[in-house]
Amino acid sequence: MGVEYIVITIIAVLGFTTLVITVLRHTHTLVIDEVRILVPNASELHGLQILHISDLHISSPHTWPLKALDCIQSIKPDIIAITGDLTTSPEMLDCTVKAIGRLTARLGIFVSLGNHDHWQRSRLQHLLGLTGRFVHPKQIENKMEKRAIETLVNGSVLVNGANGNFYVAGLDDPYLGLDNYDKTYEMIKSDHPVILLSHSPDAIADVSSHRCDLMLSGHTHGGQIRIPMLHGRTFTNTKMVLPRPYGLMVLNGTPVHVSAGIGTSSELPLRFNCPPRATILNIVDPRVETI
Repeated sequence: MGVEYIVITIIAVLGFTTLVITVLRHTHTLVIDEVRILVPNASELHGLQILHISDLHISSPHTWPLKALDCIQSIKPDIIAITGDLTTSPEMLDCTVKAIGRLTARLGIFVSLGNHDHWQRSRLQHLLGLTGRFVHPKQIENKMEKRAIETLVNGSVLVNGANGNFYVAGLDDPYLGLDNYDKTYEMIKSDHPVILLSHSPDAIADVSSHRCDLMLSGHTHGGQIRIPMLHGRTFTNTKMVLPRPYGLMVLNGTPVHVSAGIGTSSELPLRFNCPPRATILNIVDPRVETI
């Protein structure tokens, strides 16, 4: 019995150690994907390269997502799109903006806001169902503007691309019900393609008559904790049932890319079987080129 007990203990310790190492590796190893996306009837977008990142959740000057941003500095796409949840602490806004400002994109960096860009709460507040401190979006906009970063809060901007003009539009956070489609599309002419940034992919359900050639979202964290054999039950924190927790999908007839995100929720600062991701999107108009 003594020998059996020792063997079982050794196996248990080795198993636990392996699990801990795996979780830490999956939490702090950035995966950079490259995806080609067919976007029909939008020749102005053909050949456009977008670096899509989301859900940084930067919480301290030593937090891992800051290192992840350093890892992608060498990527020089046409556009960088960041779809919300930049920080989990108002005090980290300056540090976050500085890190984003070190990135480079030929046609600009565009940011939409997520729920954590409006408020943050401690673990205790989360357990008690309380709302924490509020962060004012105008403060984020002003700091981003100083570094020539476009923050789109229910707004849009016309971009002059290599193959013609197109719009990048950004909804305010749908999760908190702050999205305003009429305001976002107020200045958009329908004869130009529209790339829509929305923190939550749920926004695609309400785009309706507004033109949207491609939507970029985050919010799901890719599930963050993905148990093998149970991927179909992954928690995405969305109203819409998604065909998968992250990646390229077609929702309501529109191509949507949902980022798995870079950071983690403050309540569960770990990832398993779902490492942080940054994705390079290469846009193809099938009328110009077939895949």
